[in-house]
Amino acid sequence: MILRLLENKHPKVILHAFKAIRTHPLLKTAKRLRIRDRHHFLTPHRPAGIAEEATRLFKVMGPLEELILDVDDLRPFLSPFFDPPEFQVLLQPRVFPSIKVLTIAERLEEPLNEECVAAIIGFARSQSVRGVPFERVVFHTKFLPTGMAERLKPWVSTVHFSEVISGGDQGSV
Repeated sequence: MILRLLENKHPKVILHAFKAIRTHPLLKTAKRLRIRDRHHFLTPHRPAGIAEEATRLFKVMGPLEELILDVDDLRPFLSPFFDPPEFQVLLQPRVFPSIKVLTIAERLEEPLNEECVAAIIGFARSQSVRGVPFERVVFHTKFLPTGMAERLKPWVSTVHFSEVISGGDQGSV
């Protein structure tokens, strides 16, 4: 709530927060990155700005053991894989680090739409083509995306699904 008030009064707060994270001296050694937006705070207000900041963040990250996207809106984080690409205002091409495990935590009351499914598949294909395929993609979701495991199979060794437990806790992997 405090961040939301700050965002409304001082729109650059989020951008400064991203910059502080991006310039942290130990960022390149981080092995696990969790991006969480469960209150629709980041994405509705400035999706293009968040997409641009995410691009800058991923560009300076070292290899990751795990990237967790615990968000209700994947568009700013996977924007180049939407058709047509979301937020074409980006100044830089999206570069992702090597990522062993991609985790998508989805707590919406409806399944991922086909656009999001296609973007996740596009992300997996892109990493594989770059020579840094995901070892595993994990979904914490109430709704299993139809055919997702089969669609990811050419680019990912293992796809795991677990249901989100009530109260927002995730099931074990």
